[in-house]
Amino acid sequence: AHVQAHAQGVAQAVQAAQSGAGLAAASGVPLQAAVDSLRSDLQRESATRVEFSQDSIEKIKELHGLIAQLNSRQEQEALSRQQQLADQASQRQARFAEGERGVESLRVELETL
Repeated sequence: AHVQAHAQGVAQAVQAAQSGAGLAAASGVPLQAAVDSLRSDLQRESATRVEFSQDSIEKIKELHGLIAQLNSRQEQEALSRQQQLADQASQRQARFAEGERGVESLRVELETL
C-alpha cells in the first residue's frame, strides 16, 4: 500500500511535468524536489523490503536447521528403540533356550527312573 501511494505520487509528478513547469511552480513545490522526495521514499521502502526479505531468509534457514535436528533426533530414537527390541528378543531367546535345557534335563532324569 505504501509503494502504491508512492507510485501514485510519481504518476502525479509525471502529470505535473507534462502539463508544464509553470503548474509545478504555481503549486509551490519545485518538480525536482518532488521527484527527489519520491525517489528517497522509494529507496527507503526498497531497503525495508530487502531487510525484511533477508530476515525472512534467515528465519527459513533456522527452520531448516531445526527440522534437520528434529529428524536426526527422531532417527536416533528409532535406532535406539530398534536396538532395545533386538536386545529384548535376544534375552527371550536365551531364556527359552535355558528352559529347553531344563526340560531336556528333566526328560533325561525321567528316562533314567
